Amino acid sequence: MGISPADWVLICSLETGTSLEWLTYGRGDSNITNEDVPSTKIELKKITNGNFLLSDWVEYDAQLLLSDVKASLLVHFEKQNYLVDMTTAEITDELWLIEIEKLISVKELYRFPGGRIRVENEKASFECKADDIKVLGKVVARTEYL
Repeated sequence: MGISPADWVLICSLETGTSLEWLTYGRGDSNITNEDVPSTKIELKKITNGNFLLSDWVEYDAQLLLSDVKASLLVHFEKQNYLVDMTTAEITDELWLIEIEKLISVKELYRFPGGRIRVENEKASFECKADDIKVLGKVVARTEYL
């Protein structure tokens, strides 16, 4: 058993810092950059039965953060991860991290005249006063797992 040509290409890439695409196809930049991808630590909280149960810190690619998001929190809820901006904001028609009667969830909110809010919850959607819910943060990104 000898070394195959693919093994030689991998060894060459590792030893010289030359990109595999350039060695194999002659395309692209020949040098591999060893720059670290900028990242930041964000707190990850998991909502279970309406409460934050698990909390951990995770590395998050800083390039994916919006420049106007100042206080980020990553929330795992119902097979989805939400990036939440925890700074206070006026309620608009979007996804929000909210607390209703001491239960935390992520819901779509719609603002109506007269200080009324519609909380979308599939079959159990309802309207209430804006003061009836506590807004914890605005969802700025979502990743869904199938």
